[in-house]
Amino acid sequence: MKKILVFAQANSKYSRRILKYLSTQNKLKVSIIIFSQDSIIKNIKKCLSFYEIKPNIFLDSKPHKNVKIGNLVKKNKINLAISTSYIHIIDNKFLKLFSEGVINLHPSALPFNRGCHHAFWGIMDGTHHGCTMHYMDNKIDSGKIIDQIKFKNYQEITAEEVIRRSHNLMLVILKKNLKLIANNKLKKKKQKKGSYHSRKMIIKKSTLNINEKISVDFLWRLLRATKIKNHGYFIKINNKKFKIISKIIKTQK
Repeated sequence: MKKILVFAQANSKYSRRILKYLSTQNKLKVSIIIFSQDSIIKNIKKCLSFYEIKPNIFLDSKPHKNVKIGNLVKKNKINLAISTSYIHIIDNKFLKLFSEGVINLHPSALPFNRGCHHAFWGIMDGTHHGCTMHYMDNKIDSGKIIDQIKFKNYQEITAEEVIRRSHNLMLVILKKNLKLIANNKLKKKKQKKGSYHSRKMIIKKSTLNINEKISVDFLWRLLRATKIKNHGYFIKINNKKFKIISKIIKTQK
């Protein structure tokens, strides 16, 4: 049985599903879980309830600075790690501890839409959506691709649906490749040139000036791209900004 370390976000139902699935496997044993530092305790307890033998648990945003984690990785001879919805950047020094690499499950069709807000940019830029399993390196979502599942960016899809579908695919792609992961027989290919978007870029793209002229197509994409939870876009009038929350209702013909 191969021992692994898992980076997770206990507040994410998708991350919890993956931890639950891994708890049932006899090919991989989760020895250490590093949760994002903002994980809620009750959700961490939900994750641990899956395990008869509890893994070593840490809440840490900078595991490379935690000597105890590093020592446990070496002591238990953990050569592989899997990251699922972990929101912190993992330092290259820590990545190098794992001879078989660190696998990330990223909810977009890489090389497009690296980083956060993949649903927004997929809709705005008209790229395919999906989920990618890839090796992590010292850059954001740019490591070699192991496997990928895509779905089309049709004209009615909203960010809400994109996020749901792409995150559900994380478990699908993990199940598909589990045997290869356990036997260290994964194939990989180098990523091509794609796209990365920062938080500043999404704010700029979703802020309209009152005097700005836009097409109906652009407005429709913006509405769909911001249709999730309490998100929305902004209209700037002089020095004031007004938030408009997207609400889309499909009517009968």
